[in-house]
Amino acid sequence: MAHDVRAFLKHHATSIIVYVLFLIVIAVWATGFLGQYIVPAGTVVGTLAIAVSGIASENVLNKWIVTAVGTILVGIFAWTDTESQPHTQQLKTQFESDVQQYGALPDNNLKFTVYLAGRLRQCLNTLPVPLDHCEDLESLLEHVGGSNGSVPYFRAEILRYKNRFADSDDELSKYLEADNERRPGNWPDNGLASVCDQNGTGYCRERTAWVCHTLANDFYRRACAATGAAQRQELFNRAQKEMDCVNKEYNGGFIQRLGTRPLSTVELVTALQKQMGSPISNCAVAAKL
Repeated sequence: MAHDVRAFLKHHATSIIVYVLFLIVIAVWATGFLGQYIVPAGTVVGTLAIAVSGIASENVLNKWIVTAVGTILVGIFAWTDTESQPHTQQLKTQFESDVQQYGALPDNNLKFTVYLAGRLRQCLNTLPVPLDHCEDLESLLEHVGGSNGSVPYFRAEILRYKNRFADSDDELSKYLEADNERRPGNWPDNGLASVCDQNGTGYCRERTAWVCHTLANDFYRRACAATGAAQRQELFNRAQKEMDCVNKEYNGGFIQRLGTRPLSTVELVTALQKQMGSPISNCAVAAKL
């Protein structure tokens, strides 16, 4: 029987590889991993699969199956690309409207800064995230309110969607450095996110605590991925410092587990207590960053 299996795999090797490629493309498409690049990637894979099967596969039935599936796949991605064009145009139109609103409010810079921050928040909460449009909004926000805390905060969020976590952390660190100077101490802050807009600075307790919570997650995950005891200890210490910030600014912390922030505040506290005592022990959550 083992001989029959080996013979089958040898005879159908090309087709099996093509089928696996199809499954990978469909799985990646479903997870949204490649974002805006999945359409050209899927089209290329479908076209190449048809060509490779036609040249290398000896089984006629397999050739027909691969050709049919490849054609359907190319058709689906072409249709998806066509369907996305009106949405892209809608985003461009909205952005033009944003710029026009800016022109209509020459003496109300703060109001427009708050408006853009709200638009960016909405953009980043849209699935799939239209990163190009979000970056346009962020550029405009930087132009209008360069010293506002929303600029490094939303830039960091955009970088996280690009898997550029080190650059994102740099932006979050810039936010924390400026927070000490720019957040108004005489403004009543009840811990709501809206205070960042109300006080006109983009800095507030809730956002600062969330930035620290994010950095704590990142440092913890980097420490778990590190191999040297000294490096792990240093990163766990940095994570603990950020947790101290969370506890200071936002008592109770956060229960959310969002994407690249896999641990809630309570889970981070528990995990760090274990790792600070034994930095070389295995982490409960050791997802790579």
